[in-house]
Amino acid sequence: MSDDRETEAEEETTEKEMVTVKVKRRGRPLGSKNKNHRSLILPQSVIWESITGVRSDIFYVLSGNDIAYTLAEMTIPRQMVILVISVDGMISDITINVPPLSSDSVGISKTFEGTYKIVSMCATFLPPSAFVPTPTIMGGRGFSISFVGPDGVIMGGLITGPLLASGTLRVGVLMFPAAITMTHY
Repeated sequence: MSDDRETEAEEETTEKEMVTVKVKRRGRPLGSKNKNHRSLILPQSVIWESITGVRSDIFYVLSGNDIAYTLAEMTIPRQMVILVISVDGMISDITINVPPLSSDSVGISKTFEGTYKIVSMCATFLPPSAFVPTPTIMGGRGFSISFVGPDGVIMGGLITGPLLASGTLRVGVLMFPAAITMTHY
């Protein structure tokens, strides 16, 4: 009989062990850690462009090319308005309309020959679809420039003639669809 009791005791312990094994453990199952995934990092410019339709870009104008004509030509395939926000480089042989010295006088066109460093340039280029028959810079009235003269004096005015790049010129621009501009007028 003592043998029967021992086997019963052994069976009870094995049943208890089985019960403890069958009890569901709390928490996450073993081996189910968070797996490493490739992270997708979107640049802020991509997010901004997808929300507003505005994007920034840098154009390079090669030496000898007319800056205004090159940027105006960029509007055609893109159907975008181009707004110049920064320029870095040299120009040569520039003709500008110098503002009048007094309110009763008229500005004069003046040509500067030689190579000059651009300080700033302000221009907006509209595509042909924006109620304008050809790519335009508003007849030269919307394209102004400041540059450093030969003796270090900063000069500037409205562009009235061709503006040739002397060396490669970097132009930082904002571009946005022409439809956005038409709704704001």
